[in-house]
Amino acid sequence: MQVFRSMEDLQVSEEVIESSAEGQATEDLRITSLPLPARQLTPPPTYSIIFDNLDFFMHTHHQSTLCSNSSIHWVHHMAVQDRIPTHHLDNSRPLTDLMHYDLGTSLPGPETQMHMRREFIVLGSRILTRYLDVFKPFSKVGVPHMPHQYSEEMAQPSTDYTLGLIFKNENKSTELIDVLRHIQNK
Repeated sequence: MQVFRSMEDLQVSEEVIESSAEGQATEDLRITSLPLPARQLTPPPTYSIIFDNLDFFMHTHHQSTLCSNSSIHWVHHMAVQDRIPTHHLDNSRPLTDLMHYDLGTSLPGPETQMHMRREFIVLGSRILTRYLDVFKPFSKVGVPHMPHQYSEEMAQPSTDYTLGLIFKNENKSTELIDVLRHIQNK
């Protein structure tokens, strides 16, 4: 049985069919489906889990052996929705076999080096016009942002969902393992 998304997907037509046996006209309502537009399934958004330490120092007004200054370290974590979809990338298998991998293919070629040189010129001009007073008048002609393929998407604010605090210290190896296990289990 077909599932229709709305009434526009249905076409109701009335046809008068003469019955040869009875000689009367009967109405037959037929529901025929219109051709559905090609549906493109959009995969669900992906998320990155980000965590950072929340550190603070509590000063005790009257120190004693039972009550002293304490340094508190907790972990704050959140889920941030990825702004750039990566569903079109194939993650099912490696691009090439590791035994047959040629390191020379990963090294930057002349075109990549030329592109990097242009970007370094822009970055260098920003540094010169920001920190050297002699070049400050030229700051208006500098490139404030290097446009790239995802400039529009990256200009949008991130959508993040806080996941709360984990009362562990990420600076200690055993507690960091507990944090990672907690995130993996959730």
